[in-house]
Amino acid sequence: MESPRSASHQPDLEQRKIIDTLALLPFAWRWLDLTGGVLWAIGIGLGLVSLLGAALGTYGGMFYRGAIATDVEEAIEELVAEWPDGDPTVILGAAIRILDESTVSTGPVTVETFNAGVVATRLGPALDYVLAIERFLLERQEIYPVFTIHEELR
Repeated sequence: MESPRSASHQPDLEQRKIIDTLALLPFAWRWLDLTGGVLWAIGIGLGLVSLLGAALGTYGGMFYRGAIATDVEEAIEELVAEWPDGDPTVILGAAIRILDESTVSTGPVTVETFNAGVVATRLGPALDYVLAIERFLLERQEIYPVFTIHEELR
């Protein structure tokens, strides 16, 4: 089954420019009259910039993960505070935010924003409600499994 949030990764314009520059660099000496040492320095510099860009593209999502984890924490607190007699719209919205923001994918890496076992304990009696919503959204392939993937939480 293909993941609900999968999309093909295309390099952006800046990455494309760097790739083109690196590919054409060996031929640049013919037109620019540069010495071999300068060409090597330019090549090494562009290579390092490319590696740094790739590393930030792969692992730089941790900054974004922190913001999502904070939003999930607020949703957990809202759900626990409102359950069971609070505003149904707030309860539903909080449950959906918890499920929808359970993972963060900023490129080739997908990471969880919380430990499902710990959050399940914190949700207490509201967990059954969240599980029902999760099953509903899973049937429509809208989210990744969060709590239902763990046998002990079903």
